[in-house]
Formats: sequence, structure tokens, C-alpha cells
Amino acid sequence: YGAHRYLHSFPTRRSSDLEPEPEPEPVIPDENGNAEIKVDEKKVEELLEQAVNNDSKALELLKPEQITDDLTSVSLPKADLATISEKIAEHETINSVSITTSTGTIVVEQEVLADILESTEAETVSFAVNDAKDKLTEEQKQAVGNNPVFEINIHADDQKVTSFNGKPITISLPYELKESEDRKSTRLNSSHT
Repeated sequence: YGAHRYLHSFPTRRSSDLEPEPEPEPVIPDENGNAEIKVDEKKVEELLEQAVNNDSKALELLKPEQITDDLTSVSLPKADLATISEKIAEHETINSVSITTSTGTIVVEQEVLADILESTEAETVSFAVNDAKDKLTEEQKQAVGNNPVFEINIHADDQKVTSFNGKPITISLPYELKESEDRKSTRLNSSHT
């Protein structure tokens, strides 16, 4: 008998055959609209890679599909934010962290984040964007009319963070111009309390 050669054929997997990444789990806030997020070093690396792949300059903590209608505040342990800040500082193209709620987005540059972390002994830092129309007096409600009113806060534990050492943070709020409104004449009023 001659030698037999056995050839085995294994199917190759093409990228189109690979299972898509599973959809991220929605973030379910507590009864106050807050969700505590924990982000370890491995997760920060994944988020940085996603930001690079999306040509973004911001590390996005939550994907839009994770955000439920009642998520108004996101809290992170100071240590996790310190890891995020350190990794962003080492990165060539990513320069900020983006915290999105159902009401709006706060984008904090790495330098501002580092200043916040350096100036507090707090265990937790929270970022909140809330609809604040119900907090207005009757007189204020009449002046505002049907226009939206938002309250934006950053807290280190229970203390409001009110200084960013002269550096800006970016706030994005959803708003569609009404037919009678002109983009150039629409304005944003802010109040620091």
C-alpha cells in the first residue's frame, strides 16, 4: 500500500462571518436619575480605541444606545476618573471625556478634569444635565414661556464644582429651532449659582 495523504479542509472565517459586537447594555439609573459607572484601565483602553476608530477627540463614556430617557446624572469613582485623565494625557489625539445623559452632554478636557481631581478629596464625581423648568418661580416660568431650561452641575461628592481655573467645558443640549426662530438671534442664558 502506498502512503496516503490526508488533507483536511477547514473553513476560513471572513470578517463578514464574525458575529457583530453585542449591543451594549442600557444604563439603568436609580430613582433620582443617577447611574454610577465604573471604568477600569482595560475599559478605558477600549474606549480610547473606539474614539480613535470614530475619529473623535473625546473618550465617550456611554454610547447613545445605552442611555435611557431618565438618565440625568452619571457618577464615577474619583480613581476611575484619574485613570481616564492619565490615559487621555498620554494619548496623541484624544483630549477630553464626554459624559452624556438623556438631557445633554458635558465634554471636559483632560486638563480641566485633572484640575477637578487635584482640587478635591471626594470619592465620587458626578456630572448632571437636568430639565430645570420645574425649579423656576411662576414669574420665571412666564418669562421663559415654552423654551427649555436646563440645570448643569458637576459635583465632587456633595460639593458643587464651580471653578475650572478659567478653562471652558462644553455643554451640548438638544434643541430644534421653531419655525419662527432664527439661529442667529437664538441665545443661551446662563446663571451661576
